[in-house]
Amino acid sequence: MASITLTVPDAIAQRVLDGFASQKGYTGTAPDGTAETKAQFLKRKLGEHVREIVLRAEMQAAAAAAGAAAQRKADAEISIS
Repeated sequence: MASITLTVPDAIAQRVLDGFASQKGYTGTAPDGTAETKAQFLKRKLGEHVREIVLRAEMQAAAAAAGAAAQRKADAEISIS
């Protein structure tokens, strides 16, 4: 499995965690009810965001392909004189 690493300088790491947590709804509790650190929260939220972006991109590509296929079929089958 590939890894993507986000490196934040130690001098601002807590600032990044605090800022992200305050803007993204950190509560200290994961969706499954267990405790969640700010670092775990950041990792989970980034993962959710990446999945959402990939899903949107794939849905857009699928819609474009379906539209093109429908256009080809209509062009081939529908002739109005």
